[in-house]
Amino acid sequence: MKNINYTNRDFKSIRESLIDYIRVNYPSVYSDFNDASIGMMMVELLSAVGDMLSHNTDRLIQENFIDFAQQRKSLLNIARTMGIKLPNKRPSVSIVDFTVTLPVKGDTFDLSYAPIILRGGEILGNGIVFQNNYDIDFSSPYNLNGFPNRKITPNRDSSGKIRSYDIVKQELVTSGTSTIFKRVVVTSDLNGFFSIILPDNDVLSIDRLIMLDGINYNRSPSIEEFYLEKNNWYEVPSLSESQIFTTNQYKNSDNPTINVGQWKRVSRKFVKEFTDAGFCKITFGNGEVDLSYLNTYSSDPNFYYNMLNDKVNNLSLGEQPKPSSTLFVKYKVGGGLNTNVGSNTINSVGRLDMVVNGSNGSQNTNVKSSLKVNNPIPSLGGKNRMTVEEIKQTIKFNYASQERCITANDYFNKILKMDSQFGVPYKFNVETQFNKINIPILGVDATGNLSSLNTSTLKENISEYLSKYRGINDYVSISDGKIINIQFEFDILVNRSISTAEIVSSSISNVLQLVDVNKLNMGQDLYLSSLFESINNVSGVLSVSKIKVFNAITDGYSQNSISQLVNLATREVDLGDLFLLNCETDEIFEVKYPSKDIKLKINFV
Repeated sequence: MKNINYTNRDFKSIRESLIDYIRVNYPSVYSDFNDASIGMMMVELLSAVGDMLSHNTDRLIQENFIDFAQQRKSLLNIARTMGIKLPNKRPSVSIVDFTVTLPVKGDTFDLSYAPIILRGGEILGNGIVFQNNYDIDFSSPYNLNGFPNRKITPNRDSSGKIRSYDIVKQELVTSGTSTIFKRVVVTSDLNGFFSIILPDNDVLSIDRLIMLDGINYNRSPSIEEFYLEKNNWYEVPSLSESQIFTTNQYKNSDNPTINVGQWKRVSRKFVKEFTDAGFCKITFGNGEVDLSYLNTYSSDPNFYYNMLNDKVNNLSLGEQPKPSSTLFVKYKVGGGLNTNVGSNTINSVGRLDMVVNGSNGSQNTNVKSSLKVNNPIPSLGGKNRMTVEEIKQTIKFNYASQERCITANDYFNKILKMDSQFGVPYKFNVETQFNKINIPILGVDATGNLSSLNTSTLKENISEYLSKYRGINDYVSISDGKIINIQFEFDILVNRSISTAEIVSSSISNVLQLVDVNKLNMGQDLYLSSLFESINNVSGVLSVSKIKVFNAITDGYSQNSISQLVNLATREVDLGDLFLLNCETDEIFEVKYPSKDIKLKINFV
């Protein structure tokens, strides 16, 4: 057998190898190796072909490795193989003040005229369309997450008499517009896992996907058809997923703002992924539910099907659509960097549905026409689709991430992903004790203060939601967190020439920034040394001679004691040399009544 060197891969080494091979094995046939010969032309052509083949082979192999892949398509395939879902463009979000004017009734506003703005309403700013994600109910002082978000301002005439009320609801809006795609399903489509590609390359989300019998639809489906259970198909992370977390319509909630959640087994499902060109691809399962062939054996084919279904499960990867039906996809498009707009720019009302059910028709019309919108903060978060380098980093750092909850952080992050329609605790923490997972939660009351009185529906929803992700030996317990009410007392030396009111206001503001419950986490200790410094820096303050902290447990406060030494007579907390307030994992600090819980004793120079 002739010796052939398979390690030569570039033009020069292949050329030299071919010349040596010919010189050794065919000396009598060819001996003219000068550059102008016909033989050398053939040798160099073969060398060029070998060089290109080697290059393409290297590139193909290179595209299978995260660090060396250069094509978006290759990285998307790697991510898909590893079970990682990559987003397309991302929308910007903002808080918008929705304001309506309501008539007076007695000593307040007439609640019967409080409108509801249905989800999907459009408002505009700088040419960008935004939508409210959930219904906005002006009769409720809370948003869907249970947070207070309503402000009431009376409108007075020249004599001081109240003529109407401005009701403001602060709600989250997301950039994007809704559109509907229609596709008729025929028998020839169902020769495998049926898939469709939506015509837009800036799809943000799939809102609803339904199938209707028949093919002659010259209209878009009604809202009732879109939300009718028997028409609906569900998005799942993968076709092997058989359950979704959805609303339990047969169980009452103890909080009207929270739906009862449950895991529901579904077979009508689909998965969504994005192509390398940015288009959204939807893929359905391939299982059949046609029972007509069982008619040969029984007049009640459902009897046999129900008995065989668990053993012969051809719906494990999902049901395939029926032929001679029409598919409707309602989805949202938009997103990108250009959707990040400034504050006070989202101020135009577009197409939206507002429901007002007052007794006076003309007054209903007045309420609808009074709607005004404005964003007090800029919209943030809009981003173009991920670059190749961002995809690489996402794959690397998410490969180890699994749907199972193993660590406390896994449980914490999973709760954050629960749909807000099932409730979201205002503050929560996760602590592990061997195989027990304790999750203390806190809410807020109508005044904006922390509350440990959580609804049983919220607790049950969290427990039910985590049941699919928890370890097989883990026991999950949802409990009420503890509020530690604290009071401050300061002795400060001030310059007599500076306004006392300004000093007091600035000092109290510094304290409230330290104990702001919106920023504090459960289990977070407080170091008071920074408070010394911030008050010392207040204009007019010469020095802070003393700081005292008290644990309030009298009427009007929580009855929880702080977990460090306390003078039982005065309730003063021993701060120690570190000036530290210790907080357990199920606790959080709160200054409940700032006007009386923060005291300053001022000494003048």
